[in-house]
Amino acid sequence: MLDKLIISNFQSHRDSTLEFHPGVNVIVGSTDSGKTAVIRALRWALYNKPGGTAFRSNWGGDTEVVLVTKDAIVQRQRSDKHNIYILNNVEFKAFGNDVPEPIQEALNMDETNIQQQLDSPFLISLPPGQVAAYFNKIAKLDQIDLGIKNAQKNISGISGDISANKNLIEELTEDLKTYEYLDWAEADIEVLERRQSELIQTAQTRHKLSALIEDIKTNERQMDEASTLLKFKDPVTRLFEQITIRDQAIQDHAKLDGLLMEIVEIDDASQELDQYLSLSDGIDELYNKVKARGKAEKTVKNLRLLIIEIDLAGAAHKKVQREIKESEQIFHEHMPDICPLCETDLKQTK
Repeated sequence: MLDKLIISNFQSHRDSTLEFHPGVNVIVGSTDSGKTAVIRALRWALYNKPGGTAFRSNWGGDTEVVLVTKDAIVQRQRSDKHNIYILNNVEFKAFGNDVPEPIQEALNMDETNIQQQLDSPFLISLPPGQVAAYFNKIAKLDQIDLGIKNAQKNISGISGDISANKNLIEELTEDLKTYEYLDWAEADIEVLERRQSELIQTAQTRHKLSALIEDIKTNERQMDEASTLLKFKDPVTRLFEQITIRDQAIQDHAKLDGLLMEIVEIDDASQELDQYLSLSDGIDELYNKVKARGKAEKTVKNLRLLIIEIDLAGAAHKKVQREIKESEQIFHEHMPDICPLCETDLKQTK
């Protein structure tokens, strides 16, 4: 039920408020007082008609019609920038020429709720058929009729489908007879499937055996290569031993070179000491000089022995290098260019 109607900037109504009472409400007024504009404003809010902006007042401002019911407040607004419905502070836009469904449900009004000035008395002058149609619409009986029609239409369609399905079943039954051989064919297929499974297992076993044979061949080839390398075990061992001796001789030679440098430094220091001693006039200084000279001579003697050892070590070093070269020559004559174990390029060591 509509409780209040507020009209703003709609035709002759700049700011009008109408309050309604339960039951039938009649709008009375002199000519050109805005009675029809009230109905137009109400229809514009209810049905979104008329379209356009001709109904907007000339003094400007937003055009608004507010419908207040017990449970809802519906606002219909139109301005230069927007055209909207508002239901309880929720906006609805882009609805075209229709009325948003939530607005229709909130107002629950149609043509039977509104009579204009020149309309004939409601239902009195209408033929019985239209009166029955109005009552059916009010009682929602038209929806029941529509539902019955749709149900009958669906029943007719289902009956046709049943008839068509019966014919299809008969055709499929006849077609099924052509597949009677499938019962004995199924047994043959099971046998073939078992044989196929056995063939697959045999193929998998064969594949595994082929892989094992290939592994065995690879192992045998590696063993042959290893047996060839074992022939060079003793020469390689001797070569490593000679390399170790050579490395030790190089270290000894380096130590002896260091000692020789120390001998030279001591000899130089001894010569300087002799010069200083020649300048001393005292007996004590002469004694000290003689004593220091004796020590120096002893040191020189020791150094000479070290030089002899260095010479011997150098000769031994040369002998070891000569033996190493001979062993390397023997090694390279028997070894391939690529090591079969570590795949090292042995040509770089030749």
